[in-house]
Amino acid sequence: MANYSTGKETKKKIIQAAQQLFYEKGYRDTTYADICKAVGIKQGNLHYHFNSKEVLCREVAARLYSLLRTEAKMISNCSENQYLVIVIIMYLFWYKFFHDENIRRFALETATIYVNENVYDYFENYLLSIGSSRSKHSFLDAASCLSIDERLPIRIVEYTNELSYIDAAEYLIGIYSHFLGPEQAIMEATIKEARSLLMAADLGGVSMSLGIVD
Repeated sequence: MANYSTGKETKKKIIQAAQQLFYEKGYRDTTYADICKAVGIKQGNLHYHFNSKEVLCREVAARLYSLLRTEAKMISNCSENQYLVIVIIMYLFWYKFFHDENIRRFALETATIYVNENVYDYFENYLLSIGSSRSKHSFLDAASCLSIDERLPIRIVEYTNELSYIDAAEYLIGIYSHFLGPEQAIMEATIKEARSLLMAADLGGVSMSLGIVD
């Protein structure tokens, strides 16, 4: 039992150190040695918990998404409208992308890494949020959205002086709506509600980090 608790605590410390290093130093420039030094462990111990830096990256990215979801729920006043929450998440991600160079760097460096075997669970949750269900072509539609989702940060960074985080978010919201739904009228009404909530919120108070450190 003690070994299990110790191992669990070590894993948590590794993730915390990776979050901090990926944010401050960048994903590419962070080495296994950096993480081991921060945690105070040997590389063999790190490999035991995470057999590659990519696996650790996905864990950190999942925590970033969890943070975005927590903040979106707060901004939506804990709304049960899951589509509204997802739309706010998109606004928040792009707000952070445009306003924090460390988050922008992490997104650009890991655009094709954070996608994992659970990605279609996300799209299934998206479909459920709009009252839809998996269809014959839903995986193909999800793959189309995913391809754009992966490449968009790389392209948008070239136009940050011409575009705003709202432009980027609403472009992606429109892409999802085109392939997966909901209908245009529902999307527009949700965007209107999300914008109103975001205007009332203090976005300057959102966390500029790669996830909640627990």
